[in-house]
Amino acid sequence: MKPVKITIKSSSGDMNKSDKLTVVVYGQMAERSGENYVLYDETALTGMEGTKTTIKWDEKSLLVLRTGTYDNRQEYRQGCSYESIYTTPYLVVPIKVTTKEVIAKKANGIWRLHVEYDMEIAQVDNGSVILDIKIEEDVSSEH
Repeated sequence: MKPVKITIKSSSGDMNKSDKLTVVVYGQMAERSGENYVLYDETALTGMEGTKTTIKWDEKSLLVLRTGTYDNRQEYRQGCSYESIYTTPYLVVPIKVTTKEVIAKKANGIWRLHVEYDMEIAQVDNGSVILDIKIEEDVSSEH
């Protein structure tokens, strides 16, 4: 495992209202059998303190696994829909995502992951989401 800096930019909503968030976290990365893994702790900025997140990806899919205060397993594969249960300290919510696009590219030692999907929460349309994730080696010794 090697230390990495992870920058996550998300944009969600519809044409009338859009929410944008950028989060920078530090974690660990490993590559095994053509699959890549990043592990990190959620921060107060995301509202999910006490949660560990694992992102696993290959050329065609991306998986986000959260365990701890918040639990969820969400898969993204272009053209596919996946249903999951999002468990919080306050409620349990069914989620469905329909993935429009998944792109994973590595250049100059930096991974760039791009995911676009439509989301339903408790069977209600919640608009579209775009995630852009940049994963680069953490060269600082502070983390």
